[in-house]
Amino acid sequence: MILGHDEIAVGRVRLAELLSDMQDANPEHPDETTDRPNIGQLVLARPGEWELETGIEGQRRWLAVASLAVGGTGDGTLVVLRDVTDRRLSDERTAQTEKLRALGQLASGVAHGVNNLLAAVLGRAELTRLEVEHGQLDPARVGDALRLIEQAAEDGAQMVRRIQEFARPRLDTDVAIVDIGAVVHDALQLTRPRWWEAAQASGSSIHVTTDVQEGLLVEAAAAELREVLTNLILNAVDAMPDGGDLTLTGRRDGDLVHVDITDTGVGMSRAVIRRVFEPFFTTKAAGGTGLGLAISHGIVRQRGGQILVRSELDHGTTFTIELPFVPGEWTLPADKPEQEPPPRSVGRRILVVDDELALAQLLRRVLETHGYEVTTCVSADEALELFDPETCDLLISDYLMDNITGLELAATIHTRSPSTPVLLVTAWGSNLDAVTLPTGVVGVLAKPYRLAEVIMAVDAALAPQGRPA
Repeated sequence: MILGHDEIAVGRVRLAELLSDMQDANPEHPDETTDRPNIGQLVLARPGEWELETGIEGQRRWLAVASLAVGGTGDGTLVVLRDVTDRRLSDERTAQTEKLRALGQLASGVAHGVNNLLAAVLGRAELTRLEVEHGQLDPARVGDALRLIEQAAEDGAQMVRRIQEFARPRLDTDVAIVDIGAVVHDALQLTRPRWWEAAQASGSSIHVTTDVQEGLLVEAAAAELREVLTNLILNAVDAMPDGGDLTLTGRRDGDLVHVDITDTGVGMSRAVIRRVFEPFFTTKAAGGTGLGLAISHGIVRQRGGQILVRSELDHGTTFTIELPFVPGEWTLPADKPEQEPPPRSVGRRILVVDDELALAQLLRRVLETHGYEVTTCVSADEALELFDPETCDLLISDYLMDNITGLELAATIHTRSPSTPVLLVTAWGSNLDAVTLPTGVVGVLAKPYRLAEVIMAVDAALAPQGRPA
């Protein structure tokens, strides 16, 4: 069979009829279908090779078609059709594989960064619990541990926001003038459970030395630099299974800031050095994703710098971060311009709905300590049953719930009570545009949130200018 016709009959079929069921496989305007009755004219008129799509004997097929004028007078045309279905399907499978590979790389990168942060959180939480159990509670150490846990949570949120930028670029950035000395100090504290407590538990000892000049200012996101230094410090610790020395130095050289992370570990061969920044390349027998250095390299390059490496087998490794020096004053990205707080609406009644009971209870505790009367529920259906315009001054709703979204719940509430404001809480970050909010929604609070942000958002929602018309 040839194009659905037997070999004898196909020679008596006109070209237009032979191709009548076919269409351009790659049209210039995908939303417009090819005029099939004229497909024969299209084959004769279009130069070069291109592809047709059709169905033959119930199967989807792709044909490469090319035409060439023949004959002395040029009134004849040679049309060559080749079945390229196998190649086309192979290309589609390859494209799908690449998509899955990219998704896997993205997921592995997130897991790598989050696991580092969780290690810091878990280590600090366990140490604090042990101090409580042994009656050795030191308020200063507990306060320091809680600060580091908060910092790890904020860094994790920053990491997730960078992933969300793949779907929708953010209009804002957290770039600021950052002091390298402060970032080095925070990274060492975040990784202390690995280079101190874990090393001690295994019978080895890692001695850490720092020598960072003051006033080393660069323009970057502090959370990103902490992620870079955390990766490099943990790699250095892994390279010293029997203990050793870890040295962090920082200096200015003209218009550049240099930060060296040096270990006395096993070192690397030239072959390994050449591939050290490749995604998925790792020399760790287990637990390594091969993404830490690739991610770090990308972050530093994005800020106009580079990472260099010097190493020798059995003689340790030095990674050098180079970033442009920025004259100015150190600023904290988390600091925002002082705003006049809206008037406190003590005693106002709030209905909180979140399908995560723990989060609903957390909001209730926070709001009650600030004088609000709070009712919680864990589903949109329950919220609609409990809602009474006479006893509810504000609805706080999670965005993504089992039955309906927070937007749909807000629309229903607005229909029942147009004057009741709704505050949405979401873990989807930039997927919700706080600038063009739907009717009835007065604000969007992104998870994870600081408690002070919750109070500010609630006070603003209940202020007269924050209520919907």
